[in-house]
Amino acid sequence: MFLWKFVSADIGQVLEQQKGAEQNLKAARQFERESGRLSDATRELHRSQKELNRTLEEDPLSPDNLAKVQRDSQFVGHVIADVLAELQEKGTFHSLLFAVEEEKRRKANLQDIIIREEGSRRRTKALQRQLLDIRKEKNSGAAAT
Repeated sequence: MFLWKFVSADIGQVLEQQKGAEQNLKAARQFERESGRLSDATRELHRSQKELNRTLEEDPLSPDNLAKVQRDSQFVGHVIADVLAELQEKGTFHSLLFAVEEEKRRKANLQDIIIREEGSRRRTKALQRQLLDIRKEKNSGAAAT
């Protein structure tokens, strides 16, 4: 009986250690996934910074550039404040990942608008050329009669 209690206590201890090890493994895997997303977010922020630097090199004092810098600065300030608060409260950085994904969606939407606008401009120019050709034909046909 005494041996059974001793073995039972050892088994209980081993099971607790196993549970702890499983929890540590889950935490490590979660950290690995999140750190991968964090590095993606960091790369995106670096890419955005390089793009901003390139834009500023082209025309550093244009009103559009200054307004963009101010908007970007406010955005980054809000994101950093939110992430710091989340890190302190929960120990996570999901708000950073969300902000980066939301910014990617917004940028993709703007790119789509730009592409459609460029297509519309090309179509407008083509229609203007067609209209000019029609007018030339009409004028040359009217002059011939």
